[in-house]
Amino acid sequence: MKKWMSACMAVAFVFTLLLMPQQADACSCMPPSGPAEEMEKKEFVFSGTVTEIVEPAEIQSSGDPVAVHFDVDTVWKGEIGAQTEVSTPFSSATCGFYFEVGQAYIVYGSVTEEGTQQVVLCSRTAPLEQATEDLSVLGEGVKPGEEPPVEEPPVTEPPVVQPPVAQPTAVANGGISIHINGQPLALDVAPMISNGVTYVPVRAAEAFAGVQIEGWDSQTKSVTIRHESGLVLTLRAGGPTVQDQSLAAGEPVIVDGRVMVPVRFIAESFGWTVGWDAATKTVKLDSPAQ
Repeated sequence: MKKWMSACMAVAFVFTLLLMPQQADACSCMPPSGPAEEMEKKEFVFSGTVTEIVEPAEIQSSGDPVAVHFDVDTVWKGEIGAQTEVSTPFSSATCGFYFEVGQAYIVYGSVTEEGTQQVVLCSRTAPLEQATEDLSVLGEGVKPGEEPPVEEPPVTEPPVVQPPVAQPTAVANGGISIHINGQPLALDVAPMISNGVTYVPVRAAEAFAGVQIEGWDSQTKSVTIRHESGLVLTLRAGGPTVQDQSLAAGEPVIVDGRVMVPVRFIAESFGWTVGWDAATKTVKLDSPAQ
């Protein structure tokens, strides 16, 4: 008899266990970061008052979802309307957050693969009265449905390129002269033409605003010209190379010990416009448009 009763009790115990709601895995998470970092991680952040909490009709697991309805007053991140619904697990054992109807909260959450807005215990979600730090860091936010203000990029004034002081005109063979921004350029060595390319002494390149000649390398037969923008031109007997830019150009030449460089290549490399006035045989160099 006793054995029969023991067997019945064991069966009843097992049957009771089968009927009990199944416990989901226990909640395990890291403490939330600061307000700014947490907002970066989450997909929506808002504040609002709970108007309704809808629990599952039948609890199968502590992880079953509870629907929490809000009247929203401020949005910091996400597409949140004036009324919204979030989901949270039924129990804190599975990282569910306990909300109360009529209580205002700041809410941090993510969107599941199914498109559900989910809030869990391991976030900075908290009653609004306890969110002083969050409100200070996050700022004013926007009303539900409004677009956040677009920050205009700072306006940067372009540098003013001052033309060189007017000096006597240097005349090349064939009567060619060089003008910069309408002013004649004085050269101690006259320009020259070779194979249709007009050359000027390398030092003439410094007439362009922001340009500096770094020197001539006799071993590699190259001259390096640097612009204040960071552009570096290296012209050598084997052909020109340009840092971060590809341009076709003639090579420098040496005439009577003076290094001569192609004026069009130098000017266009720094964004200047090169023109030719056939009537006056003038090479016209104009600075970039402001």
